Formats: sequence, C-alpha cells, structure tokens
Amino acid sequence: MTGNRLAELFNRADTVLIPVMNSVIDLNALDAFIIEIRRLMKMGRREKRIGLIANRARTNTTAYKRIREIAESNDIPLVATLRDTQCYPLAMEAGMSVWDHQKSPSAKDRKQIRSLLDWIHEAVPKSGKRAAPEPEENRSGEESQWSGERLPPFAMG
Repeated sequence: MTGNRLAELFNRADTVLIPVMNSVIDLNALDAFIIEIRRLMKMGRREKRIGLIANRARTNTTAYKRIREIAESNDIPLVATLRDTQCYPLAMEAGMSVWDHQKSPSAKDRKQIRSLLDWIHEAVPKSGKRAAPEPEENRSGEESQWSGERLPPFAMG
C-alpha cells in the first residue's frame, strides 16, 4: 500500500504494526515500506508507535536474521515473532483461535501472541481511548497481564 490511501490510514492511526514473513519478497517490500513510513512520519503532527511482527517465522534462517537487522537498524521494535506452525490452521479448522485450542503446542503460540497483545495494550491509554480492563485472574501482577487462557477483552470483535 502506498500513496494517498496509505497516508490517510497512517494519519488516523496511533499504532502501526507491520507484518513481515521470512521471504525475499517481503524483505524487499519491507525496506520500501519503511522508507514510505519514515516519509509520512516527517510530515505528521504526532508520534506513532511502529512495530514489526515476524509471521510464520523460522528463527534459524538468514531471512529472519535480516528481519531483525532491519528492525534494529531502523529503530523499530520486533514486537512479536509468530512461529511457522500448524496450530493456526488446525485451530481455524475447528472454528477456534489458538487461545481456545488446547493442544499442547498452542501454549507456545499463545505466549508469542501475548507479547504482541501486551505491546498493543501499552498504547491504549496513551491514545486517549478508554483502556480495556484487565481480566480478573491477571490482576495479581504476573509477568504478562494476559497470561490467562482467554483472549483479552480489547482484542475481541
């Protein structure tokens, strides 16, 4: 996405998440997209939170290392690394999310998603919008405020 539509959406956003996969095509597109985002940030009147999400990531690949390098060199946090797993399609086939899917590998996926949700939740109060309440079972100050097995309320429909 480029041009006027990107500028319109970018100007309305408080937080921008950039998904990227371990592929040459995505890496080339990411470089160009970051240049465009930097241009829009110079023209903007308020700060934005920008973050990268590595999708279907295999952390032992050269492409993943390149994603990390791009993030670091552009001072953009790599907010989440979502592994390449069958948990997502299996959960979808069952009409569920990985939050609902109780097979043991999905615990790893829930942990990865939690890091993303925690990062997003940090921005909610700053945006001037009402922050979603923390789930009752997580008000004890645990490591992640979304360590429960259900999806946080602000992420629902």
